[in-house]
Amino acid sequence: MPKRTIESISYLYEEARNSLQPDYRGRFRLIKFRTNEGKTRRLSEELLASKFVKHKLIKNRDPVLTLSDGYKIRVYQGGDPSYMLAEASGIMDEHEQQFAGERKERETDPVGSYFNDWGVDSDF
Repeated sequence: MPKRTIESISYLYEEARNSLQPDYRGRFRLIKFRTNEGKTRRLSEELLASKFVKHKLIKNRDPVLTLSDGYKIRVYQGGDPSYMLAEASGIMDEHEQQFAGERKERETDPVGSYFNDWGVDSDF
């Protein structure tokens, strides 16, 4: 059976369901607006799947995972944020581990390690 990955996370907002796809790092962008002294600023946070669905702005809005095989699973049983389903938690953990492995591969820079092997000249 092929691995099921998260294609999107959807949540209710003003009687409609919004859907977000992960970026190339597997993170979901949460956009917030903050007003200070009459000025409104648009702020964004890039969160991993588990932190995204636990965020105070999302957890009460019935988040649903859409998987690569088309299957949809509610994150919280009956939309109640006090109980997260184990299957949803496991899928989000796998998603994060998959992208954590890709991050480690990108962090190892073969060119940078080549220049680090040059050594230090004692005359300087």
